[in-house]
Amino acid sequence: MATHDQIVCGQCSRGDVVSPGSSWCSECEEILCTPCNRIHRLVKVTQYHHLADLHEPSFIQKESFMNIPFCDKHVNKNIDLYCMFHDVVCCRTCVLESHRPCENVQEVEDVSGSIKSSALVEDVSKAVSELSKTFESIIKTRKKNLEAVNCQESVIKESIVKLKADLLKDVDLLEKSLLKDLSNFHEKTISKLDASVNEFSEMNDTWSKIKEELKFNMEYGSNSRIFILAEKIKHKLPETEMKLPDILSKIVNVNIKYCVKKKIYQI
Repeated sequence: MATHDQIVCGQCSRGDVVSPGSSWCSECEEILCTPCNRIHRLVKVTQYHHLADLHEPSFIQKESFMNIPFCDKHVNKNIDLYCMFHDVVCCRTCVLESHRPCENVQEVEDVSGSIKSSALVEDVSKAVSELSKTFESIIKTRKKNLEAVNCQESVIKESIVKLKADLLKDVDLLEKSLLKDLSNFHEKTISKLDASVNEFSEMNDTWSKIKEELKFNMEYGSNSRIFILAEKIKHKLPETEMKLPDILSKIVNVNIKYCVKKKIYQI
């Protein structure tokens, strides 16, 4: 039997037939194979449903999209309840374990009716966009710094070569020493900057995927799915937002400079 994380046709699976899925129906909230897709478009009741091609670049990763309705704590348990006291979405097992005393636990279907135009979606969308912009700006600055360091390194190489021409032949040893020090420092600096770019790129990728996931669900997902996703994002935002000021405060542009002491001309 197919599980929820497989790309198989939902209608065929109910008949114990495993067929590869090719499209997603946002109204029925299930995957369809090519033959079922064709029937879906012909049947009067479903002919105007919105069908999205699973293999289109705009369709978000199926693991992420398909797992939205499922509880993060309890495997294969549907999230269908919302605890207003704790402000969290949860499955029925969560309620039994952690929300028994809570009086105001409601069905997700009942509280997600106008989610697309709600302040919740607006707030998390804005927060995710701001995080994405911030990380993109950081990456842009880091890359510019990397380019500047490379240019500075080239300029210093030219200066060192000129110094060699102005000094006596026995300065050759000094030239090699300077170039080695410069190369080592440049390599360490570039390594740190590359690591910084990679770190922020990973963070940006994470939030860019969340941004695309939210955007896609706003277009193809049901109200319940959007509400659940927005709640998940809302509870994920504080951790990154709290870390961000500290991250930004530690970012320092690196420059390598070259200077020659007067004593060196007395050799």
